[in-house]
Amino acid sequence: MGLIVSGSVKKAVLWTPEKASPYFLYLDRDFTGPYGIDKGDRLLGEIISVGETQYNLIGELKGESIDFIFDSPDRIYISQDAYVKLREYGLVREGFWLEVKLVKAVVKGREVEIYTKRDIRA
Repeated sequence: MGLIVSGSVKKAVLWTPEKASPYFLYLDRDFTGPYGIDKGDRLLGEIISVGETQYNLIGELKGESIDFIFDSPDRIYISQDAYVKLREYGLVREGFWLEVKLVKAVVKGREVEIYTKRDIRA
């Protein structure tokens, strides 16, 4: 169980959080607030689907772990380490498709499972 987040990946131009790539997804604060997730906290999960478009997917990455760095109010940045996997498949331009299931958060250094009873789609 977890929080499913999907969308077209955007690219920040001016600033990114520490240890983050410039690539991010939008995630409404309503889904992170109940767990006290705040700026700089990490979200951990796995890839459901990824590709140049929603219809041109890269099957080899399904199930791979991925982590994000939360930046308030509504952006989750793909970590630098996780982005290396995506880069090697040529996902280097803004706009590639990404769908993930987030299952844990590291909040102020403490790991917490999120949305443990059923999958929630953000």
